[in-house]
Amino acid sequence: EAMGVVVERLILSRDVAQDEVLRTIRQLNRRGDVDGVLMELPDKLNQIGAHLDPAALVDEVDPDKCVDAMSTKSIAALVSDASTSTRTRSPKVQPTTPASVLQLLEGAGVRLAGKHAVVVGNSRLCGQPIGL
Repeated sequence: EAMGVVVERLILSRDVAQDEVLRTIRQLNRRGDVDGVLMELPDKLNQIGAHLDPAALVDEVDPDKCVDAMSTKSIAALVSDASTSTRTRSPKVQPTTPASVLQLLEGAGVRLAGKHAVVVGNSRLCGQPIGL
């Protein structure tokens, strides 16, 4: 809160039903006081239970609130933005991990214009968005 950000942490039980998670996401999508949704998913599906479909859960998040830009619609908005010369379309929320890396480089005085960069890795969280 010292930075002007209010965080609301929702912890759901391991055995929560898919429908309940989807309802929770839809409620967050409709709330005017929620600007971003960050869904923390464990690396291994068995940690959250085989009864949940993580891709369907992430895709339910409103692309304008998807903090990590992990939903299919968020990625599509990033790709369409990267592929247009006019840059008229852009997701409301930019992927946080690549944005943080770029902000750190800028703060350190690193000039990126004219440079060639190599992105190692192709994860949906960092590698793919920063490559765009």
